[in-house]
Amino acid sequence: MIGHPITAVVLGGHDTRGNNAHGPNKPNEDALELPANVASKALLPYQGKPIASYVLDALTSCLQITQIIYVGALTPELTTKVDDNVPAGER
Repeated sequence: MIGHPITAVVLGGHDTRGNNAHGPNKPNEDALELPANVASKALLPYQGKPIASYVLDALTSCLQITQIIYVGALTPELTTKVDDNVPAGER
């Protein structure tokens, strides 16, 4: 490892399907998320995988990154790429 260890915090956005601290049954009003049936733009598929996956892969390949914290909804696949997950809106 070169330099000091770094903790990366990835802000994945809040869950617009109503599964968050902004209130139950909040309708999904996002034109991109609605047809894809995803919780946030970070989970929109691009070339077969969620956009957030590309970010997490890049962070995982960096030797100085020792911990990845993801804020927002995750897919089961993405859960394996992070050290900790905090739902958006939680304090």
